[in-house]
Amino acid sequence: MSSSIIEDCRQQAEDADLYERSLTQLLLSLETPALTHRDKLATSHRASDLLSRIVHRSDALLASISPDNDERTREIDALTGQETGGDLAEFYQRLAKVKEYHRKYPDIAQVRVSGDREVDFAALEQGDDEWLDKKFTGEEGLGRYVDLHELHEMWNNLAPASSSGAATAGGWKRLTYLQYLAAVTQFALSPALKSTPEYSKYLTALLSYLSAFYEKVQPLGDLDEVLKKADQEFAKAWEEGKVEGWAKPSVEGEEKKEGEGIWCAACQKLYSKDTVYQAHLTSKKHVKAAAKLSSADSSTPSTATSAPSSTSLSTLRHQKNRALALKEALITSLLSPHSGPLSSILSDTLSNTERRSALTDKERAVEIEELEAREAAEAAAAAAAAQAKAPQEEQEDEEERIYNPLKLPLGWDGKPIPFWLYKLHGLGVEYKCEICSDFIYMGRKVFERHFQESRHAFGMRALGLPNTKHFHEITRIEDAIALAEKLKQEGKAELAQSELTEELEDEEGNVYNRKTWEDLKRQGLL
Repeated sequence: MSSSIIEDCRQQAEDADLYERSLTQLLLSLETPALTHRDKLATSHRASDLLSRIVHRSDALLASISPDNDERTREIDALTGQETGGDLAEFYQRLAKVKEYHRKYPDIAQVRVSGDREVDFAALEQGDDEWLDKKFTGEEGLGRYVDLHELHEMWNNLAPASSSGAATAGGWKRLTYLQYLAAVTQFALSPALKSTPEYSKYLTALLSYLSAFYEKVQPLGDLDEVLKKADQEFAKAWEEGKVEGWAKPSVEGEEKKEGEGIWCAACQKLYSKDTVYQAHLTSKKHVKAAAKLSSADSSTPSTATSAPSSTSLSTLRHQKNRALALKEALITSLLSPHSGPLSSILSDTLSNTERRSALTDKERAVEIEELEAREAAEAAAAAAAAQAKAPQEEQEDEEERIYNPLKLPLGWDGKPIPFWLYKLHGLGVEYKCEICSDFIYMGRKVFERHFQESRHAFGMRALGLPNTKHFHEITRIEDAIALAEKLKQEGKAELAQSELTEELEDEEGNVYNRKTWEDLKRQGLL
């Protein structure tokens, strides 16, 4: 059944929304402290895959809704009845097509709504449980270390070594793998060695490996931004002639140097000495190049011609040197100890290589077994924690779905109480109690009950006052202190009055008030 461009737009928007929600869940799961290195790396790759899908769907959606899209314009005209002349003619026509389609295919699976859909990572994982392991070599250890063995071999083959093993080409010498790791960002070589094709291939291979490795260990990182920043810094330093190992070119000196010599148009090469040039004329390489040049253009001589302009040669050499220096700068930006994103991995690789070089084969095998057992235990613990957390997350999700725009209090069932009940109990009225440190109580009933609660009792004890019924409804500290003083004065007056009004009788029948009675008794007259 063919779908319209409007349906395609809806589907693209739905997919983008689904991927965004799934991406949010993946990014939140990355904050889990107990997440293993393997799970964190796999989650990052899945999140990166979702980001790519979101960008793809968004670009397709923007192209579909563009005002320049004639197909969308025709579709809207058809739906509004401008082409058929009737408002519902197109609707019934499409409805008939839908019914006919489902009549022909009654057992077709129904399309699930967006709420039931789940993101499928089949394209990323390709149905392989070990898809993440296959992204790395054994030496890389799931991105914990770099594997530069092939680059190490290329370095050792840049130039032929001397019999003593010493440097043979301006700072270059054969290195062990451990030495190479420590000096991988050092490019202090002679210009003659840097101008060889082998050195250019070496830099290209090293930069390509580091870029691919960065995308594997940091799939959510922005490699283009890292390289762009390094390129900008390099361009500024190159213009100022401050690039280490590459002196600022002198135009006059180059013109003088390159203006001397004999240029071979067939081999596209400049020879500084005539003897060397004459010797190369009989070589097979020159004969083939000359034949090819003469067949392409019979008017072009294959013998020596004057060298091209020194300015053009200087420009070509300058561009070649700049390209090599740029690759060196980009490699350094990735592995720099100060700000390089792969510097810590290179340091760990150096330490691990140094440690493993001191182990025997048996000890290395035991270490691999222990590492596999530890990863299996971590994976089992993470799975158990995720399983235990699942019911709690479901409950939290249910609580988050509660619609409560008026911020009503929750009832016994965890749901907001009805608004009429909220108004009936006056829960929107605020009552502030200064004795309770200006705490605000919502509703009269809660306010009256708080006088017997611990918060208010603690405030009264802090003031040195008893929390009796006399102080109910008193919320200001000044009023409470004034009431306490008033009650104290009234107590004294009542005590004095009771001493005068209370009468006592002795054995002889004489009647005295309490004050006189106590005075006579102290004197021993009674």
